[in-house]
Amino acid sequence: MPFIFHLAFPFKKHVENSIRGVRLAARRHFRWIDADLLITKADPTCRHCPAGVCPGHIVWTHWDRPMLKDGFFDPLHRLDPHTRVRDMTLDEVLRLRTKDGYRIHTAEVLFRVCAAQNIGAYVEPKDDPRFEQDWPWRRLRALSRLRSVRLRSRTIKDFSTLGAGTRRARAARRNGVPARTIRG
Repeated sequence: MPFIFHLAFPFKKHVENSIRGVRLAARRHFRWIDADLLITKADPTCRHCPAGVCPGHIVWTHWDRPMLKDGFFDPLHRLDPHTRVRDMTLDEVLRLRTKDGYRIHTAEVLFRVCAAQNIGAYVEPKDDPRFEQDWPWRRLRALSRLRSVRLRSRTIKDFSTLGAGTRRARAARRNGVPARTIRG
């Protein structure tokens, strides 16, 4: 089993899922980092995608409600703290901050940092059924190849519904990403 950088309680999850987290993993001589993934909402007016074709953006964050669970806040005070990542646009997610300056980043940004630090991404998709589709895995695989970043996945077997992790691992493998299920 590869050595995977993972911070446990009392550390907040945003510390691990960050640029500083990847750099810390490298300084501590880990080969891999545990990368928690969620997907923003599909946004037909997304300024980051061609008009009308935004399926959502893959972001590195653990909690679907980051303002409640992980210390994030909206500096513009427009988002309700109960808002889920899947219900936010990419711009809304990128706007979130913690008091100590952490932000949520896209997979593109953090794969670039992983490449610079020679750290593999051991991705763990969280509670979003879109990870059972092909497009997120194709995107992750393309990013890993573009940046020459090692990529593997592990999913929690029955999170959040019976067999969901198994379906997500199957989708990952179907798209060329080595994947396995773990118990939660």
